[in-house]
Amino acid sequence: MEDLVFLMKLNRHVIIEISSGRSIYGGLSIFKYKTLSTHTSQQFQLWLRWFEHSQNRGIEPNFRCTLVQNYFEIIKEGLQGVPILDKLKDFEIEISEHLELELQKEHNKLPYILMIPLMLFIFPAFLVLILGPILKTVAGSL
Repeated sequence: MEDLVFLMKLNRHVIIEISSGRSIYGGLSIFKYKTLSTHTSQQFQLWLRWFEHSQNRGIEPNFRCTLVQNYFEIIKEGLQGVPILDKLKDFEIEISEHLELELQKEHNKLPYILMIPLMLFIFPAFLVLILGPILKTVAGSL
């Protein structure tokens, strides 16, 4: 999920840069100083260095998420002069949908995760409340 959050921030930044009339490359260069220490941000910095120094020669860095790989294909097209603002806006919607799906998956796991504290702490307390008086009367009758 961290890949998608980073990608969403990067995409929003690039859209703002393009909408305000600045270059894609300038927006990417500014954003590289704002990045976090996630795996995707490190891959982004490697990709940007690759693009700056190799000028599309050599082996392009691979990303572990196909969505991230597709995003950088769009960025590469934009850096070559193809208009990409509409593609980026569509891609933002796609990223949002993927984030919602991942959040829904985590949300579906939550009841099972919350069963652990329930079974470990609350259930034994109820057993003591229910069985305590019964055990006291049985022990008193002996």
